[in-house]
Amino acid sequence: MIVNFARAIENARWNIARGIHQEPRVLFDAVTLGADAGISVNRVADDVMRNGEDYPLRVRALVAMILPSQDEANIQRVGMRMMFHDAWYMQRDFVPLATWGNKVLSGAQAFSFAQATWQPYAPVVLSARDSLLAQVQLRAAASRRATISYSAIGLDSQRQYFKSAGVNLTDQVVNPVSPELLRNDGGEPILITSISAHCAAEGDANNPMGDIRQLNIQLQQLGNGTNQDWLKGPAENPQLCPAGLIGVTSGRAIVHEFPGEGLLWEPGEGITIEFQPLSPAIADTLGIAVVGTLEVM
Repeated sequence: MIVNFARAIENARWNIARGIHQEPRVLFDAVTLGADAGISVNRVADDVMRNGEDYPLRVRALVAMILPSQDEANIQRVGMRMMFHDAWYMQRDFVPLATWGNKVLSGAQAFSFAQATWQPYAPVVLSARDSLLAQVQLRAAASRRATISYSAIGLDSQRQYFKSAGVNLTDQVVNPVSPELLRNDGGEPILITSISAHCAAEGDANNPMGDIRQLNIQLQQLGNGTNQDWLKGPAENPQLCPAGLIGVTSGRAIVHEFPGEGLLWEPGEGITIEFQPLSPAIADTLGIAVVGTLEVM
């Protein structure tokens, strides 16, 4: 996570001088769990948790949550194991997924159910006139407002920037968030240090609490960079990503940060993730993602 802005600016300048571009990546999937506790083994699609691009990918965290309309507390009834380079990480037994969480998420109770916040592990350089392109979609038809925001710091001036844009949603159609409102209109490159997604309560609800689990999103840098989607799903169904899975900094998901500098995946490398429902049996859908940085050189 970014804790020293002076160092982040220095690193960004170093990368720009050498033609290195660092871009966030989230590889995600939705896995339907079998109903046979201790028997059924479910696996993330083989084409998902793989680096399918031409540059190294440094994976820093794994994020998981139960998707609606099931009870999100059922994540305590899911066992998980992972294999990396033909070796079990860290053991071959199915361990309750909740115990993998080694990062504390501390969103305020007043809005934590409605928002997911992500501080990229490397700041995103948004050049002058570049924009953050965001698409949003409701998982179920309702009247809700989705908002995408980011915080940034100027590469030269070191001044603070904050951009935000929202859109009213009523159905499950994919809608773009105005890229003009998320554009870097300044005369200098800026470093995006934090991105937030917010899904408000239904328009006619008495309870003002929103629900981030009801929102899907997609993000992309429009201008420089790879111009590829930051959030990548299975090849046969590359839908928008459940917004809760970007909640690495705060949100409602389980977050496991890999020790040290994480896992470095060269093109074609990846990880195998398997799940098993624990007793009592459940038949829920689990959202799973790995979060990291693509290092374009």
